[in-house]
Amino acid sequence: MFSVSKTIMSSKRILRAKNFLWDKDASYFYYLHGPLARVELGEYTVQGLDYYYTLQGWLKGVNSPTGVASQAGDPGKDGFGSSVAGRDAFAFNLGYFNGDYKPQGAGVSLIETSSPLLWTGVNGNPNSLFNGNIAWMATDLAKIGEDKNDRDAGLQAMQYNYDQLHRITKSRSLGGYTEATVLARHTAAYDEDYTYDANGNITTLKRNNELATLQDDFAYSYYTGTNQLRTVKATDAPYHYDAIGNLIEDEQQGTKISWTPYGKVREVKTKGDSITVSYRYDAAGNRVEKRVYTLPAENIIWKDAAFVKLTPTSVAGQISGLGAGVVSQQVLPSGTDGWLEFSGSDLTYTKSIGFSYTNTDNQPSSVNFGILMSQSSKWIIENGVQTDWSYFSPSDVFRIERVGSTINYYMNGTLLRASQTPSTTDLLVDVGLDGFSSLQKIRTSFTTQPAQTEVTHYLRDASGNVMAVYQNDVMIEQPLYGSSRLGM
Repeated sequence: MFSVSKTIMSSKRILRAKNFLWDKDASYFYYLHGPLARVELGEYTVQGLDYYYTLQGWLKGVNSPTGVASQAGDPGKDGFGSSVAGRDAFAFNLGYFNGDYKPQGAGVSLIETSSPLLWTGVNGNPNSLFNGNIAWMATDLAKIGEDKNDRDAGLQAMQYNYDQLHRITKSRSLGGYTEATVLARHTAAYDEDYTYDANGNITTLKRNNELATLQDDFAYSYYTGTNQLRTVKATDAPYHYDAIGNLIEDEQQGTKISWTPYGKVREVKTKGDSITVSYRYDAAGNRVEKRVYTLPAENIIWKDAAFVKLTPTSVAGQISGLGAGVVSQQVLPSGTDGWLEFSGSDLTYTKSIGFSYTNTDNQPSSVNFGILMSQSSKWIIENGVQTDWSYFSPSDVFRIERVGSTINYYMNGTLLRASQTPSTTDLLVDVGLDGFSSLQKIRTSFTTQPAQTEVTHYLRDASGNVMAVYQNDVMIEQPLYGSSRLGM
């Protein structure tokens, strides 16, 4: 909880902020014409943040991204000479047009002075923009460079290209900085390209990683005649909206949203309806209650994962060929009855799932008591021996169940086979995949978590400001600054 003492100028700008122990949290300094000039953090000025602007009032930068050794060019000279502040932990410069800023102090330096390539645009043309658009941004995170023992990793820059409607169409990175050299063009690392439709909606985004290989390749589609997003990537499940444009379902994330007649979120269901978050509001529309209800869940905790994408109830291969697999951390204890249930969501690659004594390898044939599926065929497999072939469909539900010492196999509730091999020891869930196959709706009887309800209440004053927050009837916060501090 904080109680703040302020020293206020005539324009009501904060000069100091202190907590109730009267330790100074920050000091603020302003230029004579109004904008913030400097912030000093902490009782002992552990950091100083220097702000400077162009004649147009556009922010030019914070601190000085000109390298560790040359940070003496910082406007506040933090960490140098008689300064009591620590050296800057971060810095950035923004470029608008060549000559947009000239420092008054002789000891202040700018990154563009030593790196004129910043003003050579994405297409090799002069990169000056006079409309307020940012031509480039240089950032300096010294700690990253120290941790990676690579100055280039700490100081980087991005150049931007816009279309006639001021939308970013390209961004290109600069790096390779050392104390003796200047920023140079990266070889496509971190590059981004954007395209838009006639309504201004983004249609494609291509983004490279630090190795200059394609990391993200997004394609966006929209409902005909609207600006409502339908899918991201052609294979993604669509978004759904109500008649007035409120988002009501995200199939990809498994999220459903319902709304009040006043445009407030009433309820959000996530993760296959396993978590429900509901909200209540007062007559003025302020949130007064948030209730999170978690259904009993059969959440499997996975371990020893190899080349798979996991959720608590699904496994998907991420490699071409054999070698993908995972096992459960939880076990069906020896001498205990229990079951494993699942469905095969595709009719392509080979996959198996079942019970095993230990995790020997990720081969589909290694499961001790399982179901092996390949395209539209399935077999019961025990210790590498396949029996009971038949066809199956992705919607079929399989269950492998131990009763006493007998393992029984079911498909859609019909008994397929009772194993002749007794089982009395601990069993874990064992999955082996070939290629990009997947298994869905994986549940067990021995990984159930109980239902939980968490209730948060917001106590407000007559103006709607939050005066206290209670979680399950225990006060967890008593803010001073009102609802805006909590984002309510």
